[in-house]
Amino acid sequence: MSDYETPKVPPATPPTIDPDVKPKTAAEMEEEGESEGDVLADETKPDEIDVEAEKAMRPAMDGGHDGEGEQALDAATMLPPD
Repeated sequence: MSDYETPKVPPATPPTIDPDVKPKTAAEMEEEGESEGDVLADETKPDEIDVEAEKAMRPAMDGGHDGEGEQALDAATMLPPD
């Protein structure tokens, strides 16, 4: 008979945050060049697909007034899937 009191964890479940880990002190953060207001998402760099799309769209976006380059811009966004 199955034990319904103990939930089963799916195999692809990512690890949870360890509640026993102590947060960094201000001194530790300062040693590592961090501050409490830092947002890690702001430190991301563009992916290759972003750079590729920017290179493809740049000529169409430069000087494109009154619909000029719109067709090229549409074509530039039709990049192959990853």
